[in-house]
Amino acid sequence: MFFFHKTPPLEHPPNCASFVGPNKGKVQAESPSLCNSDKNLLENARAVFLEVTNYCDFRCHFCPLAISKRPPEHMDTELAKSLIQQLYEAGYRNNLYFHLLGEPLLHPDIFEILRFATKRASKVILFTNGSLLTRNNIESIFDACPNELMIGMQVSDEQTFSLTGSRMRWSEYISRIKDAMYYKLTHNTPTLLRISVGIRKEDSIYPQDDYFPYVSPSSLRLNVLRLFSGIQGVDLGQVRKLLSAAEIPFTGKVELASGISVSVKSIGNWRRLYTDQKVEKGYCPHFGKEFGILSNGSLVLCHLDYDGKTTFANALHDRLRDIFQRSSLQQEIVGFITEGTVPRGCQNCVVPSKLKIEERS
Repeated sequence: MFFFHKTPPLEHPPNCASFVGPNKGKVQAESPSLCNSDKNLLENARAVFLEVTNYCDFRCHFCPLAISKRPPEHMDTELAKSLIQQLYEAGYRNNLYFHLLGEPLLHPDIFEILRFATKRASKVILFTNGSLLTRNNIESIFDACPNELMIGMQVSDEQTFSLTGSRMRWSEYISRIKDAMYYKLTHNTPTLLRISVGIRKEDSIYPQDDYFPYVSPSSLRLNVLRLFSGIQGVDLGQVRKLLSAAEIPFTGKVELASGISVSVKSIGNWRRLYTDQKVEKGYCPHFGKEFGILSNGSLVLCHLDYDGKTTFANALHDRLRDIFQRSSLQQEIVGFITEGTVPRGCQNCVVPSKLKIEERS
């Protein structure tokens, strides 16, 4: 394990310990604000996903990267910074996720972009698969001071790690995650660290979920316990107690050490998001509450839209404030939320296909 020099307190806006806000009501109760508000749609959104790159060093079985039709590219650094500034100027004050497709730490200027974001956005969450958590990268991430560093393991043991297609050894991968945890515990940083573990979805809306082998709750608890073992400042007895009390999977997160939490969630097979079945009436619980910006500047309606099927504009051509004030976009969103009219780009998605409009209540 690396040893890091302790750093003085960092100047940073107060950390948001629970950055995902609670559900404020049913979709039917939210739709009038969209219809009647003179504000742009960004002011109603809860999440914006900024894809700074769609390059990735993993080839996870559930991930659609291998079947994506988009060429790999890094977002231009100045474009990324301009988008962050535009989000702020347009009144967006909720979660800015460095996430969609790809591994953000592969962008050559990721720390410059991240530092720019933390000075302008109130809630910055950096996602990583954890493979690039070298000593220098760990220090640079915490120095940039995002609100949260989210390590999406999506694997729970050596067997599932083999499905990432990585040439890295499991032991090295785990060691890097432990180094990030150790840094968090031994430095004065407000950045929270969360480890997100994915498990096979037992009762999924996605067909043929055969992408992960089954891992029992007891085995998963043991694997997480091993992850926390041997780290200075971790009370392993308390970790064991908290894990034993947690029902696997669980909603939200469990803090297992100071500022370090774990979430365990069932995940569907992202590669099977789109089907040949077309649906014109349906429901999506996330629609209108989030937007994505792909590495090529395309704006999409969903953070799962890995190929830009729901593209409604491009940030290379128009400013965000103008885009999100367009009446045509507002009408499309309101139509889906209030009447279940599925936009063309969403009609082959399994979510509105399975979640029929009558199931909203």
